[in-house]
Amino acid sequence: MARIIRNSRLESRAARRRLEVRVKPYWQELEAGAHLGYVRKDHFGVWVVRFYTGKQQYAQEKIGTADDFAISIFSKLTVRRPPTRATASTPSSTRSWATWRSRRSSPIACALG
Repeated sequence: MARIIRNSRLESRAARRRLEVRVKPYWQELEAGAHLGYVRKDHFGVWVVRFYTGKQQYAQEKIGTADDFAISIFSKLTVRRPPTRATASTPSSTRSWATWRSRRSSPIACALG
């Protein structure tokens, strides 16, 4: 069964609005070497992911704009994933949002609200 990852600072619009406006993302680990981040800006937020590429370096990608100030049918961020599998077959230097999602047995459900 998929594990539900919860982060009270990121899972609701109200909680994300209370975050300090800053350039540095608020991170939540998804699995070893993969993190989901939220950047709080003045009038909107941005979702980003980062992956460990080796030698203490990370690759970071923007995956979307949060609808924190818009009307939405979603009320929280939910990330569901299967138990961690070995990732030795995928070199860490080639990891990206697209390749990470394609390795999952079920897609990540991100309900941004």
